[in-house]
Amino acid sequence: MTSATLANRAFTNICLGLGQQVDEEDFCDLIVVVGQKEFPCHRAVLASVSSFFKTSLKPCWKESSSGRVDITHEDVSSESFGFLMDIIYKGQNVVRNETAKDILRMSVYLQIRFLEVYCIEFIKEKLEPEKCLGMWMFAQKYDLETLEKESFKMAVDQISVVTKRDEVLTLPLPKLLVLLSEQQKLSMDDICRTILRWVEADQDTRQIYLSELLTFVCFPLLSSVYLCELFTYHSHPFKEILFEKISEGLTFRLHSDVSVKRKILARQSVSLNLQEVKTRVVMLGGYTEVEKPTRDTYAFDLKKNAMKMYILASLPEDIGLDFASCTWNNAIYVSGGSQMRNFFAVYKAEDNEWELLPSLPDDGREKHAMAAVNSNIYVLGGLMKTSTGEKTISFNVLQFKTSTKEWSIFCQLPLAVQQSAAAVLSHRIYLFGGINTTGDGTDIVQCVDTLSGSVYQTGKLPSPTYGARALSNGGRIYVVRPEGDVLSMTESFALAERIEELISEVKNQIDDHWSDPIQSTVSFKDVAKLPKGRHFGAYLNAGEIIVCGGETEDRQLLDRFESISLADGTTSTKSLTFYYGGSKV
Repeated sequence: MTSATLANRAFTNICLGLGQQVDEEDFCDLIVVVGQKEFPCHRAVLASVSSFFKTSLKPCWKESSSGRVDITHEDVSSESFGFLMDIIYKGQNVVRNETAKDILRMSVYLQIRFLEVYCIEFIKEKLEPEKCLGMWMFAQKYDLETLEKESFKMAVDQISVVTKRDEVLTLPLPKLLVLLSEQQKLSMDDICRTILRWVEADQDTRQIYLSELLTFVCFPLLSSVYLCELFTYHSHPFKEILFEKISEGLTFRLHSDVSVKRKILARQSVSLNLQEVKTRVVMLGGYTEVEKPTRDTYAFDLKKNAMKMYILASLPEDIGLDFASCTWNNAIYVSGGSQMRNFFAVYKAEDNEWELLPSLPDDGREKHAMAAVNSNIYVLGGLMKTSTGEKTISFNVLQFKTSTKEWSIFCQLPLAVQQSAAAVLSHRIYLFGGINTTGDGTDIVQCVDTLSGSVYQTGKLPSPTYGARALSNGGRIYVVRPEGDVLSMTESFALAERIEELISEVKNQIDDHWSDPIQSTVSFKDVAKLPKGRHFGAYLNAGEIIVCGGETEDRQLLDRFESISLADGTTSTKSLTFYYGGSKV
């Protein structure tokens, strides 16, 4: 007989003995009250499996001396605690399809690690496409990373099943954005149907999000049958948002001129898997010799190991360094710069041409950030000149309406910064780090709500940073930092909504921004590591981040593209063809 056999017999008999004792209430020195039910227990038993009890039963806590613990948290019911008693006192396996979630949430709250792990494995084995959306939200709520990944992976893999179920209509906006940004299997018709179904499920609340959701739809690629179906919206509240897009789709379908069709496709912001449309990385400006700016604009083929270079129309002016750029409808907007702070222009891929736009107000900007939301271009922070000619960091957020081609001051930042990075999730612009007015790097994350105009500090990066690059695929934001780490940001949408409602209520009394510290609505986790460097460019496409050019810490120019897989964090290097170094890109 082995020692393992003896150990099994010992533990079995201990469990049986304890079960009998608790049934007969022998030697019980603790009462746990859950709801209206009392459970006689042994404090040593509970403390041995639960970190919650181990802490609360120590001599310094009142529960230790009273011999009574009242649990009123919503995650622990009398039924689920009864299951716990059956497990630890009698060795019964009561984890079933109908009980697993309740036992799991209780295990998380009471910090019973072995039971938490068992329940997660049980749920993963039983997971089905019909239930994966609910489990995805459940797992994220309780910070169950492995279960969250498994549920989300199934939702993406089984997207055609998932989007036909009513559960998709209950998703909060951020979850829908993430799902749409990651999936690769839905037809354009089904993407559009899902979006319209989701908005119509709570039309009064969700209609404001329709424009940003429709950026996932390429209307020229909708089927002729579905485009005709959409004409039923001619008397619908959505008609103003949909009319222009439906018209573009019909023009593409009906027009015989190939050049017209190509121009329409070139305006689409959706990544298209079409033979006649190629995905390219565009690099503009910067310098190829230290501190010697260039006006050159290049495009690179992403699908080849040696990335072939294509020369595009050069920037129309010598704007120097420290300009900013963003994209909207596949057009590239560029503003400011060290040599022409008022500069503002747009590059249109369909024509390979630059169009000069109305100059930036307030003597322009340099070392600022840009972002685009719902046909509006925003310029955030950066350096500007005062009336005395001195440079100062601006608090202002400028807004340019592409429909009217007019500039205005949209709001003011709580913290004035330069060399920060901006990215968009839904209607919110997030601004990461930067250098503040005292010349120090900051770890502050600021948020601009473009719907209400509310602005607030929403959280912190792991450490101060400036000169980072922030990227969004419409569902997630990634921050590539000069310090060499790539971060993924998670947003607490519900908390952000509550904060913005509060700010809106008192906005007229406190100016147009909220500077007091608030509960963080964002969190970060590492997804990859890179060599340290500055002045690089970054691009997000199809599950990978491309980091291009830049400088090493000893100011050596880099002539390579680093590809980062977001699936596993692995990196690979792609060489440039006919190009030797690039920085400030």
